[in-house]
Amino acid sequence: MPAPQSAAPLRAADLGRRVAIFATIALLDLAAAVALACGVQSLLLRCGLGDADTLMAALIALPLGWTLLASWQLTRTGVRDMALGALAMGFCGGLAWLIL
Repeated sequence: MPAPQSAAPLRAADLGRRVAIFATIALLDLAAAVALACGVQSLLLRCGLGDADTLMAALIALPLGWTLLASWQLTRTGVRDMALGALAMGFCGGLAWLIL
């Protein structure tokens, strides 16, 4: 059985990367999921659904969008790729919210 290894010392570059990934997933993804939920609600209101139904759909779309985006980001290697996915989702949701 191999001897346990100690963790490598934490470098400033590693800390910066970890903070950037956390900010991307916690803050940028949340904003993108909110934009998506607003877009879903706007679209459903335009289709003629009632206020309560569209609110519930938006409340389901927010955590679902956030979870799917964060799961997809786990397969990316760089912070830039992660941020582009969040910006794309936020753009689509925000555009639907503004247009409809």
